[in-house]
Amino acid sequence: MKIIIGGDFVISDSNKQYFKEGHMESIFSRELLDIWLNSDFRAFNLEEPIINGSTGQSIKIAKSGPHLFADINCINGINKMHPSLLFLANNHIKDFGTSGIYSTLNILKDNYIESVGVGSNVYDAQNHSCYIKDDVAFINCCEHEFSVATSREAGANPFETTWIFNTIKKMVELKKYIIVIYHGGKEEYPYPTPELKERCELMVEFGANLVLCQHSHCIGSYEQYKGSTILFGQGNFLFKDYKNNDFWKYGLLLLLDTVDKGISFIPIKNNSIVELLSGDEKDCVMMNFEKRSKEIMDNSFVETNYRKYSEKKMNSYLCNLFSYSKIRKFFEIKVFRGRLLKKKLKTKRGIVLMNLLECEPHNEILRNVLRGEYEKNNK
Repeated sequence: MKIIIGGDFVISDSNKQYFKEGHMESIFSRELLDIWLNSDFRAFNLEEPIINGSTGQSIKIAKSGPHLFADINCINGINKMHPSLLFLANNHIKDFGTSGIYSTLNILKDNYIESVGVGSNVYDAQNHSCYIKDDVAFINCCEHEFSVATSREAGANPFETTWIFNTIKKMVELKKYIIVIYHGGKEEYPYPTPELKERCELMVEFGANLVLCQHSHCIGSYEQYKGSTILFGQGNFLFKDYKNNDFWKYGLLLLLDTVDKGISFIPIKNNSIVELLSGDEKDCVMMNFEKRSKEIMDNSFVETNYRKYSEKKMNSYLCNLFSYSKIRKFFEIKVFRGRLLKKKLKTKRGIVLMNLLECEPHNEILRNVLRGEYEKNNK
């Protein structure tokens, strides 16, 4: 069986009419469609709920970041892609609340499209986050953002160590080839964070054969670890209009042959249509991909590089944390270069903040309180 897996997939204003009409050659190149449709099993991450667009705007959840959705009529185009499986555990599937999740599940069921990664509560989500096809098991989970299921509410399957390691262990006992679809990592950062690298390597040690990290919206790097493959950042399959930078344009299709377990990466680009890369552009993208993949073999590089990246982002994060206005944020970052913010971190406030974030019971209390208030405000 030849399995092809695409990354983050979002229908936007520039192509939604083509999806409604089922004109796929106005969205994807003929060469790309040939590779996609000629595979035996086709899967990608649907990073938005499917809802009635005319009424959906009234049920947005409170969150930071954009609210994404696909109109129900776009299912015509999704059907034309003949997906074998859609991954739903991501940070946008709950953008329009639990009704958006149930709407998505109902539409997919009506069109005989299999999906994995969400449920009516966290236990149901866990029960519906492992999909078996012949000798292959797909396990789907995501990091904790606004989309995750709780004990009381529907949502995406959150990454939880005990659950995923037990699930991997069960699939090992069943002698399955195990693919973990992990929606996480830092957006637009082409390397794994130290914690992400450690987490994915542990999945391999428990028995995963392929760990595929989506969500970063850029091509990242890969690692061959103890006979298994980890891809840190698949990039976008289809995600136009939101940003226009080189990170956002590129992605990889992953092709797996279950007979010889061979894995290949097919680079693509979101231009006027999504197309295969070729020539010098393909060589450049893949050369940088290989370069990053060699760099992450050194754990000290992974840690040092992410520390430098974190320092660059620190001022913006702190301004958001302290709820600074746009004008004050401009002065703090552009004029004072973060000097005043750093002074705050040296005060007792900074020490308390560090302890709340790092100390496990304090962190758990803070998360429980904030989650409870958030759920009350969203009822």
